[in-house]
Amino acid sequence: MPKSFIHGDLHKGNIMKDKENKLYLIDFAFCGYSYRIIDIIQFINNTLFDYREVEQSKKRIYYFIKHYLLTDYEKQNLKVLMNCYAFISFALKQYDFCHAKNQTE
Repeated sequence: MPKSFIHGDLHKGNIMKDKENKLYLIDFAFCGYSYRIIDIIQFINNTLFDYREVEQSKKRIYYFIKHYLLTDYEKQNLKVLMNCYAFISFALKQYDFCHAKNQTE
């Protein structure tokens, strides 16, 4: 898979828009040289996908994939990697919840 300079924590909270509608990335604490699929998956799962509007989400994701120059290998593995990322995100949130609950008891 292609490597490049990645943000490493790409989500809505790290994308700012100014008065002229120019977009800016902030918070480069996790940036570095790695597989670009990491940013692609984070962007899709954290920004384009919304479980409350699945059909609209599919359209946004399709549009993004259509216009982003993914390699065939990235396209073939995208769904599996998106599911893995979603599972890990969920598991970490559950861990944080349980850990915080144990701290208060």
